[in-house]
Amino acid sequence: MSVTPFLMFEGKAAEAVEFYIALLGGEISAMERRPDGGVQRAAFTLRGREYRAFDSPAKHDFTFTPRSRCSWNAPTKRSSTSSSPH
Repeated sequence: MSVTPFLMFEGKAAEAVEFYIALLGGEISAMERRPDGGVQRAAFTLRGREYRAFDSPAKHDFTFTPRSRCSWNAPTKRSSTSSSPH
């Protein structure tokens, strides 16, 4: 199982991702933009650890998220030969 931290920004996600990579070393594996130029989804690694970032389309009273969000990725127990869930 792995945990992927999500970082929410208000218009500066791409700039932040590029800064973190320049500072800590890493690479961008995906960056999708919204029509307004904001980051819909960014996936990147820093020193071998995976992170996600996005620009919130809503306006907030803060510029960087004051809370954390993580995605838990766990292997499934399905058999690759079975079509029914276990």
